[in-house]
Amino acid sequence: MAKGIFNDLDLLKRSLDAYALRQRVIAENIAHVETPGYRARSVAFEELLRAAAGDEDGAPLRRSQAGHMPAPGAALPAARVQETAERALDNGTNDVNLDLEMAALAETSLRHKMASRILALRFQGIRSAIRGRGGA
Repeated sequence: MAKGIFNDLDLLKRSLDAYALRQRVIAENIAHVETPGYRARSVAFEELLRAAAGDEDGAPLRRSQAGHMPAPGAALPAARVQETAERALDNGTNDVNLDLEMAALAETSLRHKMASRILALRFQGIRSAIRGRGGA
């Protein structure tokens, strides 16, 4: 059971790393909004995670038997920076869409806050278990 707790922590850590990377890439895209020929980039993480889980539809990885081992943490993918696919928008200078970038930045910020909060709660639970229920 402890191994499952730590796999969860590894997934949350990798998620935080991916969201931080995504925030940096979005900031670079915004900074280059007027740079001629600049190609917008994005960060792939959720898609890679679904593919690693063997499920392209986004459904969670399930075990058919309670005794089966969970997927190992090493199988979790790392986020990857990639050029954004061809966009319909051409601002005359490059393919950066400021509205899309700002929306992606807001979404990424919310996801980062959520993962941070879940990770803090996990550590709080571990701390509480170590100290005993009355020592929190």
